[in-house]
Amino acid sequence: MNSNFVNVNDNNLYRMGMNPNLMGMNTQFSNMNTNVNNNNLLTEQTLQKYNVIPNAGLQSSHINRPYRLSLSFDVNDVSSPMILNETFKDVVSVKLLNAILIIYAPLDSSASDSLSIPTYITLSIKELNNIYSTSTPSGLSLLNSFSSLYFESNYNREQDGTDEKVNIYKSKFEDNQDIKYFDPPLNSLGQLNISLFSDNTTNTTLGGGYNPLAGAGGTATFDGYNSTTHSSYNDFAKLTNNIISENPDDYLVLQGIPGYVSFEFTTPQIITKYRIWGRGESGNDSLQNPKDWQLRAAVDKATYDSGTYTLLDSQTGESFTPYSATNLVASDNLSMANEYNLSTIGSYKYYYFHITGNNGDANYISMSELALYNGPSYKCKLDFIVETKEKMRVY
Repeated sequence: MNSNFVNVNDNNLYRMGMNPNLMGMNTQFSNMNTNVNNNNLLTEQTLQKYNVIPNAGLQSSHINRPYRLSLSFDVNDVSSPMILNETFKDVVSVKLLNAILIIYAPLDSSASDSLSIPTYITLSIKELNNIYSTSTPSGLSLLNSFSSLYFESNYNREQDGTDEKVNIYKSKFEDNQDIKYFDPPLNSLGQLNISLFSDNTTNTTLGGGYNPLAGAGGTATFDGYNSTTHSSYNDFAKLTNNIISENPDDYLVLQGIPGYVSFEFTTPQIITKYRIWGRGESGNDSLQNPKDWQLRAAVDKATYDSGTYTLLDSQTGESFTPYSATNLVASDNLSMANEYNLSTIGSYKYYYFHITGNNGDANYISMSELALYNGPSYKCKLDFIVETKEKMRVY
């Protein structure tokens, strides 16, 4: 028979749980003996009682159908909300089957943003959170959350020449029973607002542990390179001296579009994030701020010059907020920078910013400070069962 239909004489119809002849379907019977003889059940009253066939004159019955939903993402790079590829209709429940979070942290990090390893991670999903109390203070993220991921193990490893610690957090449905029911069914589920918190009291978003390597107080050893510059503002060191200012003497100004700046470290580095502080002035000078660029990486400068590199990040249409400042310390004013987290990372000596557009100036590209960071990366995978209420014709 067609897979969308089942005969009432099918033995598998009268059993709790999954029906192998209705892939992905639940027959929704309660307290029924799966070994009972079919002949004692085939009455219209019995079939209607257990919602197997509709009342006379109707053409369909409702049945719950489960779908598998898997999400894999970098916590630092996840968009909010996360738009699902498929919108689920008439959602009855969402069950978290498995969750795993892996934190990769450099062992040699002397991070300015300290990295702590909590005993558990709070998983908040706005659409699925269990709101136990509307009066709960907003800081108590765990109480009104969807799930918790618990520390399981860690180990040290060498990855691309860099020593790092791998910390693993997990949650399983068998242990935690994380599920959200909707009664009546949720009309539509097409997005998830996902946040991970490292504690239960201050809603501290998972993150931290970043160590500046170049710029903003970075201490790694590197050589800096750039394309042709303005004759008066040509000192590469001004780009990484940890000073942001409205004074053009504190800028590196590239002449011509496209332009580039690049860093070659003495030893391979894993860059996981970078920040750019634009020119502080409003008006015409702010038009020199970069707008479109790529961050590329290679084993070393010679390899890049031969045409071999890896694309780590690409940005278009970027703009920078004007500010009034003279000789401010960049590392103390992180909120004045644009921040970019990398989902593609690796261990490289050479990092190259290929800048293809600014915000309107005909001749120049300039920045106040550029900083590169290493630090932990956060990889998360969530597996759900989404159960929806659907119509099923049964004969």
